[in-house]
Amino acid sequence: MLSFDLHTLNRYVAEQKLRKQTHPTEPLIIWNYTEWTQFKRLWDDITINCRGLVTNNIGTVIARSFPKFFNENEAPYTPTSTWKVYEKLDGSLGLLFFYAGTWIFASRGSFTSEQAVRGEAILRRQHPHSFANLDTNLTYSFEIIYPANRIVVNYGKYEKLVFLAAFDVAGLEHTAEVRQVMIDCGVPVVREIGGNDSIAELSRHDRPNEEGYVVHFSNGQRVKIKFARYIALHKVLGGVTAGWVLECYIGGLGKNGAAAGQVRIEDTSACGVPDEVMPWVQRVWDRIVAKRGHLESAFLHAYADAFQAATLPSGVIDRKAFARLAVQTPFKSAMFAKLDGRHHATLLVALIDAKNIEGD
Repeated sequence: MLSFDLHTLNRYVAEQKLRKQTHPTEPLIIWNYTEWTQFKRLWDDITINCRGLVTNNIGTVIARSFPKFFNENEAPYTPTSTWKVYEKLDGSLGLLFFYAGTWIFASRGSFTSEQAVRGEAILRRQHPHSFANLDTNLTYSFEIIYPANRIVVNYGKYEKLVFLAAFDVAGLEHTAEVRQVMIDCGVPVVREIGGNDSIAELSRHDRPNEEGYVVHFSNGQRVKIKFARYIALHKVLGGVTAGWVLECYIGGLGKNGAAAGQVRIEDTSACGVPDEVMPWVQRVWDRIVAKRGHLESAFLHAYADAFQAATLPSGVIDRKAFARLAVQTPFKSAMFAKLDGRHHATLLVALIDAKNIEGD
C-alpha cells in the first residue's frame, strides 16, 4: 500500500506548510496545503499531493483527490497534442471513499465542515442507490454546490453534487470509465466543452456567470483557465479592495510593531486570497510600500525642521513651538508620536488614500 511518512507530514504541519484534521471516530487524518504554502509557492511532491489526502494513523493512503493544479499562466506544464476541456465549477471539493465497511464523505480539508456534512446529505438524499454501483477501491471527487455555499457564480436554488473525477490510492485516474457509471446512476457529471480552441483562444473566453475551464491533457496534467469577469467579481464579492489590502498592511504594522521595518505580506491575511487574485494584491501592496517610503522621507524632513526650530538653547524642546510647526504639516499625530518616543509608522500609513493605490 502507498504511504507517506507521518513524521515528515507532521513536520510540514509544524512548518505551516500543511494543516491536518483527525476524523472524529475513525483513525483517519486528512491533510491539506496551507495559504502559506500557496503564497510562498512551497510546492513539492508532498504539498502538491496533500489536497484532500486521507491517511490512516500510520501514514497509509486511504483516499486522495486531484493533486494541486495551477492557473494556466501561473506554473509550467507540459501540453500534449490532445486534451479535453471541462467547465470549472465554482463550489467546494468533496471526496467520497470507502473505509471500514462504510462510505465516508469529506471536503478538501475536513471530515466535519459544513460543506462535508451538506455534501453527504445531498448525495444520500438525491442518489441513495448510487453506492451499490461504486468501486470501494476508488475515491470519487465531486463539486459541492448549494445556495449558501455560493462563491461567485450563481447556480440558483439548486443543491447538487457534480462528479469530477475518480482516483485510486496510487493516484491513477479512473475518470473515463466512472463517468458513465455516474450518468447511469443519475449523478450530474461535469460538462465537457466541445470545439478545437487552442489554450490561447480558451484564455480569451469570458462567459458570464461561469468561473472558467479546466484543461485536461492526455498526460494527466491539468491547468485552470479563469475568466476575467469572474476574477473581477471574486475580488468585489470577497471584499478584496485596495482599502482592504491597506488595512491588512496597517494591521501588520500594529501586530508586529514594525515602526522601522516593512510588513511582509505573508504575515497578514492578504496572503490568503485566491491564486488568481494574488498578482493584483501584490501590485497594490508594492504601491503601499512605495508610498510609505515617500511619506517617511517627507515626514523625517518635516520632523527634523520642527525639532531643530523648537529646541531651546538649553537643549529642551519647546512643545508649544513644536506644535505650532507640526500642525502646519500633514503629519501632526506622527510628529508627536516620534517626539514622545512612540511608533509612528501606523499613523503615516493611515495617510495613504486607497484610491491612489487601486491601479489596474
